Amino acid sequence: MKKILAFTGSNHSKSINRQLLQFALELIDKRSFEITEIDLRDYSPVMLSLDEEKQNGLPAETQKLHELMHNFDGYIIASPEHNSSVPAFLKNITDWLSRKELKFFNEKPVLLLSTSQGGRGGKTNLAVLESVYSRMFSAKITGTFSLPSFSQNFQDGKIVNDEELNLLKEEISNFSDSF
Repeated sequence: MKKILAFTGSNHSKSINRQLLQFALELIDKRSFEITEIDLRDYSPVMLSLDEEKQNGLPAETQKLHELMHNFDGYIIASPEHNSSVPAFLKNITDWLSRKELKFFNEKPVLLLSTSQGGRGGKTNLAVLESVYSRMFSAKITGTFSLPSFSQNFQDGKIVNDEELNLLKEEISNFSDSF
């Protein structure tokens, strides 16, 4: 059985990306995959600073997350888009992880998800994450899924737009088949 680590790149307590992630996890075959969802807020270090690192070393939160990530075979990450880019919260965590080990994804499969209230659904953020995670951090990106207009397409804990639902199922299938 393959082990999947799932988390959202949001530090908002009512994150719509967390809702999307939890729905996506329901679509995965539990007979083939053991899924662990974590809250990255539990691993949130101080803002990256080389002075901080020189004085105090790598934050304990980063050490714990790095060790945890090595216990998994793949990752599903849902991230909001802030000003057409990666949220500072997620970027800070990945920046610290890269100080421990640059290629921390170790060629393991990664599925990237995003949603927003707007019509693009976080596509710009996904493009940035896909590029940086694959090139810099050695992630094997199996696909991306963007859900636009969250309030219209996601209700009562699920995607209600059949076309979008089928696209998500296809990306989950691609991710599952990549092992």
